[in-house]
Amino acid sequence: MTDLLDVRRALVELRSREVALFVRLGRCVPLVEEPRAKVILATHSRRHGEHWTALGRLLPADAPEGVAFAAVASAEATTTVARLTGVYDTLVPELAGSYEDLKAGLDPVSAAPICRAVQAILAELAVQQAEGQKLLMELRTKEELTAATSKQSECGESHR
Repeated sequence: MTDLLDVRRALVELRSREVALFVRLGRCVPLVEEPRAKVILATHSRRHGEHWTALGRLLPADAPEGVAFAAVASAEATTTVARLTGVYDTLVPELAGSYEDLKAGLDPVSAAPICRAVQAILAELAVQQAEGQKLLMELRTKEELTAATSKQSECGESHR
């Protein structure tokens, strides 16, 4: 991807996806009950806002904002696990893949500032992915234990 217009389009698209995740995660914070999930979502939301800002510094002043709220307005999940699953099983890995695609097409010499920014964002996305997956595993285990306990109490009541 040596064409500067292609790089610019890719940056605008990535910037759009970053702001969409910033908004989506930010909207999830008040909807989740688990304190640890609130902290992780708020932190990751802020980081996507920072990525949006960093990508904006790499673009000329006349570049479009690239805000795609269609992704944000997608079908909203109703449970914390469902919300986090959509983000950490789909959105973050897809975003990381797009950054990898951009990085693969960049000349490390002529596009050094972009390469550095993309590498830093990829590192942060890897951390987010790991934190999100760990939280998901904990919440799924908690849900399973709650369901099993509920089922046991139902069985105990039906035998009385």
